[in-house]
This record gives sequence, C-alpha cells and structure tokens, in this order.
Amino acid sequence: MPVSRIPYKKLLPYMKEYKPASFSRKNKLEHLPHHAQEEKDTTKFIILSLLSIACILGVLMTSGVIYCFRHGSHHKLKEKLTNLGSDPSSDATATYQELCRQRMAVKTSDCSEPLHASRINSISSQFSDGPIPSPSTRSSTSSWCEEPVQSNMDISTGHIILMDHDPRNPAYIAAQGALPSTVTDFWQMVWENGCVVIVMLTPLTENGLKQCYHYWPDEGSNLYHIYEVNLVSEHIWCEDFLVRSFYLKNLQSNETRTVTQFHYLTWHDQQVPASTRSLLDFRRKINKCYKGRSCPIVVHCSDGAGRTGTYILIDMVLNKMAKGAKEIDIAATLEHLRDQRPGMVQTKEQFEFALTAVAEEVNAILKALPQ
Repeated sequence: MPVSRIPYKKLLPYMKEYKPASFSRKNKLEHLPHHAQEEKDTTKFIILSLLSIACILGVLMTSGVIYCFRHGSHHKLKEKLTNLGSDPSSDATATYQELCRQRMAVKTSDCSEPLHASRINSISSQFSDGPIPSPSTRSSTSSWCEEPVQSNMDISTGHIILMDHDPRNPAYIAAQGALPSTVTDFWQMVWENGCVVIVMLTPLTENGLKQCYHYWPDEGSNLYHIYEVNLVSEHIWCEDFLVRSFYLKNLQSNETRTVTQFHYLTWHDQQVPASTRSLLDFRRKINKCYKGRSCPIVVHCSDGAGRTGTYILIDMVLNKMAKGAKEIDIAATLEHLRDQRPGMVQTKEQFEFALTAVAEEVNAILKALPQ
C-alpha cells in the first residue's frame, strides 16, 4: 500500500521538538563548567566576607582593650597623685628623708653657722653701715655651706644655670637675691643670658630682716653701671603676687629688651605658700608670658635654694608631663636638680608641697580629658 504523503507543514511542529541525543549531551557538558565556576565564586565571596567580619571584630576588640587599659591607667594615676601629699607619713616623707640622707645630711661640725643664719648675716652686713664684704666672702657664707660650691657657680651673684637633661637648652638660672654690692652683677647676668622673665619668690623684708635688695626702680629709671632699668608698669594680680614690666637698655651697645618680673609676695623663708592654687595660677601666668622663648628663666628667692628649688621642681615636672612624659618621678627630678645645685628644696614641707601641687595640676588635666 503506498505510503501517504504528509504535508510538510504538519510535520514542522514535530521537527522543532526533536533534538538529537548527541546535541543534548553536548549542551549539558557546556553548562557544567559554568555552574561550577559560579559555585566557586560564591564560596570565595563567603570566605572573604567572613575574614572581613573577623578583622573588623578584631579591631573593635583591640580598641576596646586599649581604651580600657588607658582608662584604668588614668584612673590609677589619678588615685596615686591625689594621695601624694595628703598623708605626711606616706612614701613622700620616706623619699624625702632618703634624699636628705644622700644630699643634705651633714655633721654639725661641717658648718660653723646655722644654715639660715649664714644667709641672714650676709644680707644684714650688706645693709649695715660697715664695710661691704667682697663677693667671695658672701659666697663662702651662703646657704649651701653643707656641700662644696659647684665649679660652674657664679661667685658674684650666687647663680647657677640649671639644665633640664638638655645642655643645649638651659631651662633656669637659680640665683640668690641681689645685694647692694651685686645688683650690677645681677642685671649683667640677666642681660648676658638673654633673659626676659624673672621669678622672684621672696618679699623684700621678713620679720624686720632684709631678704633681698630692691634691685629695680619704683618709678622712672635707675642706672646700674651700663644697664639702665626703666619701670614700665606694675600690676597687682591678687594679694599673693604682682607683675612688673621693665625696659632694660645696654648703654654701650644701645640695645634694648623688655623684661617681665613676676613677684610672689607671701612665700616666707623655710615655709610653703598658703595654697597650691595661688602658686599654680602664678606659674600659669609666667608660662603664658614665656611661651615661645628659648632663654633661661631667672628664679630667685633669698638664698636661691629652698623656695627657688621648690618652684623649679614643680615647674620642671609639669613641663615634662606637658611634653608627653609617661612616668612621673619627682624624687629623681629633685636628685637631678641637686646634682647641679646642692640644697635645692630645703624642708620636708616644701617637698610635700611640691608633690601636692603636681597632684592638683595633674588632676585638673585628667578632669579636662574626654571620659
């Protein structure tokens, strides 16, 4: 029976659905690598995401640990400094006594006169009607008789340049108060060292005894050899201290300079100020005036050791902290000062006052830090 012819149009739908087996296998093989690549990329993405999360968590945990450590350190430091000067029987007394044994303890026979009496006798003789003693006589009876006079000490003014661990930048000139016979030497010292700030820590008179010569004019100008000193202004800040401004001129070179004197009025010999707040405010005004300078600051009281050493000790420690020092070793700083000038900080009360002043200033700094 002859096969019927089927029209092409009727066979066309069946022809579209038909695919050879070889073609189907080839198509599947082509799609397999594509799916494997997608799975591989997804795995990499997941791994990288997990690593990123782990790194972020690690950074956060490390930051938290560092914050806690610093916060704890600040808290411990604050507690330590708060109690520095509060207990007279604390380590402060023991530390000072140990320093005294090393630097200040002397036999009675080593010094023919009492420590304070020698300086008073020297000053009294300068203001008496008798002959003016020579600079060497004054120096030999000064308040550091318990230890040898340093070779780098100026005999005429009893001053010594103090270094803060950097001999290229002398920080202070610790000096005795001027006497009638040394006032010219005093201004020469100020001029030759390029000083623009004088810190005076003694009243002119205590209990009827002269402590320092009036080495500046009350008005107008005074001439001290080749140095002309003009009083420009005098401002009383409070009952404890005042500020004077001088116009200093060298008549030989015709050069001029402005010198500012900060005079603390209520700190008596062998004693401490009534409060740390007033002295710290006094120090802030000095540092504001001195900011940006590189010349040494002249610091003097009567004998240039007790009150002078106490102020320099406080200022030196706080300046180190301001420069980022991580440790506060006040005893070591005092030892460093005494290596340069014996007798700096004369009494236990002055040492404890320095500790208390540093503690109060540090507490104020810590309170200002973000919590």
